[in-house]
Amino acid sequence: MGRNGTGIDYTTTCPRLDLFDLLRVGYFTKDAKCSGSWTWNNGDRAEIVTHRQGRTAYMEVVTRWTDYAGREVEARQRIDLHSVPSNLGRGHVLYFICPRTGKLCRILYRAYSSTSWRSREGFSYRLYYPQQADPAWGRNLSRENAVERKLDRLYSRRIVANYRGRPTRRALRIAKLERKLDRLRDEGWAPMNMPPSLRRAMAEGLDLGTDALP
Repeated sequence: MGRNGTGIDYTTTCPRLDLFDLLRVGYFTKDAKCSGSWTWNNGDRAEIVTHRQGRTAYMEVVTRWTDYAGREVEARQRIDLHSVPSNLGRGHVLYFICPRTGKLCRILYRAYSSTSWRSREGFSYRLYYPQQADPAWGRNLSRENAVERKLDRLYSRRIVANYRGRPTRRALRIAKLERKLDRLRDEGWAPMNMPPSLRRAMAEGLDLGTDALP
């Protein structure tokens, strides 16, 4: 059921249209018209028709949801796309053109009871990433946990460190994430990244050295 527009919305909890996911399942096939349906955990549903002919690409979306008063709501929208040359020099990369801001983006959201799909910057209220809802002192720990999860996924795959005498992209990414994790762990000892109770304890002279550990 739709929400009543109070409180704050998050990028991970409101309905979203991710261009990567749409392309992966076959939407925006070149020189073709593709159609299908999309649903979300909150009960929202959409009928999507995509058109791509040459450099022209757009999609027509009919979105249906139940508002906070229990009424069925339907909204129709056309969303244009723009292609830019790939930085790898092979083909072009598609982007949504945000209907509200005109900016290029890869993800559109329907948040704050909006009747249209928009980029994250297209709402009157701020659309939060989950980490931004954390207290200031907990954000460093959230970033540290996110890096650890990425490393766990990379470690779970077979790692080839070198190919023809050069580090592989995955090996370079792992090394970069490991450096970032070390930095975040060091920063976690800064007073600003500690819970207020621990900061007060340290200000009162609590010894956090190894001698104080059981």
